Amino acid sequence: MFARSHTLPTGPRSRLGRTGRSGLAATLLAIVAALAVAGCGKSGPAAVSSAGHGPHFVVVAAENFWGSLAKQLAGERARVTSIIVNPATDPHSYQPSTGDARTIAGANMVLLNGLGYDEWAKQLLSASPSSQRVVLNVGDALHLAAGANPHRWYYPADVRAVIAAIVAGYDRLDPSDAAYFSAQRRRLETVGLASYDALRSQIRSRYASSTSRTSRRTCSGSTRSRAAAGSLS
Repeated sequence: MFARSHTLPTGPRSRLGRTGRSGLAATLLAIVAALAVAGCGKSGPAAVSSAGHGPHFVVVAAENFWGSLAKQLAGERARVTSIIVNPATDPHSYQPSTGDARTIAGANMVLLNGLGYDEWAKQLLSASPSSQRVVLNVGDALHLAAGANPHRWYYPADVRAVIAAIVAGYDRLDPSDAAYFSAQRRRLETVGLASYDALRSQIRSRYASSTSRTSRRTCSGSTRSRAAAGSLS
């Protein structure tokens, strides 16, 4: 289901160090200046089209683990692009390009993870504000406080909440295709997430079995220990 592979996290990732923040700030400042000169920051996204069966609007995801969901939900009604697609790229320290800034500036909808995971995306959005753009910040949508684990794609309930939020954004941009997006959502939740749910169930089953065996060994060992202790008394 997800296009990106990650190592299972044990907790929140650390934020950028001072050097990383300084480098990112310098990069973003240069990008904002370039946009100002080019006038890209003022143009904003193109108007949403409701004609024909091709893409009606543009969606940009900061990372492709959310972008892959957005693409499946959009079907042929939107053009979906993800900025970070390489699993080896760390979104915390990613240095965006002027091309990334232009991509976000031209988006009708932008998806970012939030929770300190992709601060560069928030800065690029600030450099190209638009009242017509839908912005989905996953951390904000899930009502999570600062410092929460940003790796929300590992949480099934959160994945489904993000799916609902993406569709709500599509409906806002292109209300005439609400029925289409609803059908795409049903297909994703019943078919696309099936392998995801099956894998979760398999892992849970194996873990439960392992836990059960460990528990039995522990209980058995405790019983033998108590018996041994009793024979010595």
